[in-house]
Amino acid sequence: MYKRSQYTNTKFNVNASIQGQTLEQKIEQITSNKEPIKDGSPLIFTEKSEGVKAGYNIRTDRFEVAVDAIDKMVKSNIAKSEAKPQMNIVRDDSGAESTQGTGTDK
Repeated sequence: MYKRSQYTNTKFNVNASIQGQTLEQKIEQITSNKEPIKDGSPLIFTEKSEGVKAGYNIRTDRFEVAVDAIDKMVKSNIAKSEAKPQMNIVRDDSGAESTQGTGTDK
């Protein structure tokens, strides 16, 4: 006799999808309400005089673009940390820390 696998029932709802609008319904809604078209992809083509965006150029070294983005992020984090007030921590002779910020707690 073959061993049969026993399946357990779970409370996971496998198909929790909802029915969306058809393309025809969407077009009819936009034209009847005279709404602007919000659904679409961003423009990746630019004028010839502007050149090709670095993010879409196949000849761009993507590592260099990533390094530049990380450098900007690090500089902004450093600027934020320098803008925060610093708290002076002074150690007593007993080794306990004082966080009063004045340094005259001896």
